[in-house]
Amino acid sequence: MQETSINNLAKANEKKQLMKDLGITPERLDPAEKARRNPNSRRQAIYAKCWDCCCEQSKEIRLCPSVDCSLFRFRPYQPQKRE
Repeated sequence: MQETSINNLAKANEKKQLMKDLGITPERLDPAEKARRNPNSRRQAIYAKCWDCCCEQSKEIRLCPSVDCSLFRFRPYQPQKRE
């Protein structure tokens, strides 16, 4: 299993270096565009809504005070609960 992960990482690094050598910059998508491109992803849809609601600021999602929001407990970047 670990060998497969290492091989996949090496392939990804090779592809990244090849793209860099060719002068191709990777496309960076905002959360709303990621959700549009993957309409079946619930996680992407929630992240896009939170990102939009928090004025496109990822840091603000973590600090979201809107506990009445139906997505509040599913929002990304929330602190991990310790038991």
